Amino acid sequence: MGGGLDRHLQRGPLPLWFQIKEQLRRAIDVGEWAAGEQLPTESELTEFFGVSRITVRTAFERLGDQGLVERIPGRGTFVAQRSFEQPVTRLAGFHEDMASRGFVASTHTLSVRIVPGPSEAASALGAEGEDLVEIRRLLSADNTPMAVQHGYLPTWVVGGEFTIADLHNKSLYRVMEERTASHPATAEETIEAVRADRVRADLLDVSVGSPLLLATRLSLDRSERPVEWMRLWYRADRYRFRVELQLP
Repeated sequence: MGGGLDRHLQRGPLPLWFQIKEQLRRAIDVGEWAAGEQLPTESELTEFFGVSRITVRTAFERLGDQGLVERIPGRGTFVAQRSFEQPVTRLAGFHEDMASRGFVASTHTLSVRIVPGPSEAASALGAEGEDLVEIRRLLSADNTPMAVQHGYLPTWVVGGEFTIADLHNKSLYRVMEERTASHPATAEETIEAVRADRVRADLLDVSVGSPLLLATRLSLDRSERPVEWMRLWYRADRYRFRVELQLP
C-alpha cells in the first residue's frame, strides 16, 4: 500500500474513520498522491486497515467535504485539484498573487471600452455623469480558468487611450502604476455566494448553476482617491477566502 500509510490504528477515543482520513490527508499534503491521481479503493483500504467498508467510506466522505478528493461513480476516488486560498487582509493583483504561489497567471481580455459609468460604479468612484473605463477579463492560473473580472476605472487612472492590447496578459495594477503612478493601496471588499449563469459558466468551464464566489471591490490609492470598482466571479471549487478572527 502506497502513501506511507500505517495499518496499525489506535483503539481509543479517536474514531477509526478519523485516523484513516488523517493518514490519507497527510499523504496528499506531502504529495504521495498528486492532483488527479486515483487513491486506493474502498476494498483495498478495508483490507489494509482491517476495518469495515463504511469506516473507509466515511473517511473518503470527510476528505470530500474538505475538498481534498473527488469521488467519481464507477471509477473511484481521486485527489482533487487544490483550491487557492486568499487571506482577505491581503491586497494584491491576480498576477502578483499567483506568482507568489508559484503559478503562472494569464489573462484573456474580453473587452476594454470607454462607456458612460453605470450608477453603482460611478457612485462608488465619485464619478457621477462621467465616462469610465470598462474592463472584462478571464483570469487563469496554469491555464486553468479561475475568475471572470468585470469592472470600471476612472479614465484618469489609465492616462489616455486604453485598448485590449494595453492589457494583454498583463497585471492591471502594474499597468496603472506604469501609466499614472497610481494603483490600489487599500480596498474594501464584499464576498457573496452566487451561481454561474450561462456566460460565466462557459468562460470558467463549469456547469450552469455551479457555485461561484462573487467579490465586489472598491480600491483607493495612497491619496485615498477611488481608482477601481471591480467585480470578480471566482470558481468556488478552485478558490477560497480565509479570515483570521480574534477577540477584542
